[in-house]
Amino acid sequence: MTKRSLLLIVLGIAIGASMGFAGFYPPATPSNITFKVLRTGKVYLDPQAGDIITWKNESGTAVKVSFPLASPCNEASPTATCTVKTPVPTGVFDYICKDSGGGVTCTDPGIDPDPGGGGLGPLTAPGPSVSGLTTSTQVVGLQVGCDSGGNVTVVDANSASPPTIKGGAIIQWTSPGQTFTIAGASLAGAAGACASSSLGSSGNAVQWCASKSGPATVSYTATVLACTGTKTKTFTLSLN
Repeated sequence: MTKRSLLLIVLGIAIGASMGFAGFYPPATPSNITFKVLRTGKVYLDPQAGDIITWKNESGTAVKVSFPLASPCNEASPTATCTVKTPVPTGVFDYICKDSGGGVTCTDPGIDPDPGGGGLGPLTAPGPSVSGLTTSTQVVGLQVGCDSGGNVTVVDANSASPPTIKGGAIIQWTSPGQTFTIAGASLAGAAGACASSSLGSSGNAVQWCASKSGPATVSYTATVLACTGTKTKTFTLSLN
């Protein structure tokens, strides 16, 4: 047997072996990634228990996020990695991502785990439907919950101060797991911030309305009975 034929046999054995090993391992199971698109136009990632979420910028550098009220992650906030808690927490979790100078580095951020397939449920509750959304529609996302002192609070995940709301904007209130109510004579009605006399809602997880044009500053109350301190407090909205 010549050296050339021996080399061909060895190569054939090596190629066959590699094909055998490749066929031995089953193909990787693809990940099932779900995003929830709310009627208000907000989009939320819908992870499962144990899923790992990582934030990076376009250069691959880690970006830390902070959850202002409560977190669905095992890791402490701020964090660039989130391992979703087990069991999956109930609620809508808006988060803040800012650079070292305090500037907002991402907009419309949020996580909405779906425990047991329940989650927000179908968005068919009474209230105004949101129509005519465009890429220029302002959506103001406000989180309602309890602060570190156990008092009810409302925070904006995209701004350190109360936002100025344009006419026709969508105002959306969500909570990271606590039942809440939004009320006030100046919120919906002739002198209020909302174009409709009632708020749209999805169970106890989301409430929203389309805003009127300003300029005006209107007040409303937020109530979270689960808070151990102040349960009801008055907040304001600035209409432009």
